[in-house]
Amino acid sequence: MNWRNLYLFLLGAFLTINIKLGGDLSASDILILALSPWACLKLKRIWKKPIKQILILGAFYWVGLALSDYLNSSTFEDWSRGHAKVGIMLFSIGVITVVSQLKIDRLIYFFWSSSLSAFISQLLGQGEVSHLWKFGWGPVTTSFLALFCGRIFLMRKFQSLPFSALGIFHFLMNARSLAGFTLLTGLILGSASKRKNNVEIKKKKSSVRAYAAIIVFGGIVYFLYDYGASNGWFGDESRLKYEMQTVGGKSVLVGGRGEFLTSLTAIKDSPLIGYGSWPKSEKYVLLYLEYSNIELSSAKADFFLQRKLIPSHSHIFGGWMEAGIAGGLFWLYTLYLFLTTVARLVTGKMLHYGAFIIFMLVSSSWDIVFSPFGSTRRITHAVSLVVCASLFSFRGSLKNERARLLV
Repeated sequence: MNWRNLYLFLLGAFLTINIKLGGDLSASDILILALSPWACLKLKRIWKKPIKQILILGAFYWVGLALSDYLNSSTFEDWSRGHAKVGIMLFSIGVITVVSQLKIDRLIYFFWSSSLSAFISQLLGQGEVSHLWKFGWGPVTTSFLALFCGRIFLMRKFQSLPFSALGIFHFLMNARSLAGFTLLTGLILGSASKRKNNVEIKKKKSSVRAYAAIIVFGGIVYFLYDYGASNGWFGDESRLKYEMQTVGGKSVLVGGRGEFLTSLTAIKDSPLIGYGSWPKSEKYVLLYLEYSNIELSSAKADFFLQRKLIPSHSHIFGGWMEAGIAGGLFWLYTLYLFLTTVARLVTGKMLHYGAFIIFMLVSSSWDIVFSPFGSTRRITHAVSLVVCASLFSFRGSLKNERARLLV
């Protein structure tokens, strides 16, 4: 194992090790910062598509956040946390690109070690405990399944079955988001298994069909949950939660994410300039409580009112609300890049670890739309972006990359 592979392995292994250094940082963050000066000196070598576009948009995102913090007089504690998550993500993109040299077989070391690290944390009782399956053993199990499927199940027709089965099991365990993108991965792989194995870069028409398939499969997953939860297929707890979130005829996506409507209102009120890092406003908190049907006299309402933090359960809406339009554009481009990579992968010959790459990008896309940004995602998203770049960059002509990595 050369030093590049070892560095990427340690980067994944140290994700769960937190260090108090003027704030919460992981040991992986320290590894990124330690190598950042060297990576900046090598920047000329990586200044190609799509890394160039990613870093330029990321720089505008960072500047937009700084401007929003200045105009909103954000406190030092707030802006330092906001700039840390954006800055570390951008430095991670540069460092990981230079270290990996855009080789997927090197990046796989990161994914194996990060999965192993999460497994050990759960085993030692240091991981998530409040929702043990949803945020703990469920993601760990799914990650290992994806890695083993990519490594062992070489024929496409076998790859969709374990994802689909595990996705249904996640629904039964009331882990809706995890179930959603796991089942969606299974459906995408099932569709891909019916295509002929072509190596060349696919025509635009094929990518359009793949996009359409992703949208249709997303609709199928939504319908399965909507119908199944309302009829008690996934247990009484899931049914009661569904009924609570669909009061007044709301869609379960909107009812379960009152943050969406709140952050959309905040963005509409100030679309160009954001509200700064960790934006606070009692006005929008009260709006969130109204959208979420939370009684003002409840302990939960008191918690939100004391924090005054504007809720946003989405990378896109959160970035836009904090940094203005620059933050929203960065995450929209990232989502586009992830989905484009999935669309192209499913229309060509499957890569070694192709099933895992598709799962990783589908779950990352889900996070961008439905989850807040921060914590370990600042590094895991950076790795995902470098994976996309390694497949579709100047040196990845898909033909060359696939020729080396084909099963």
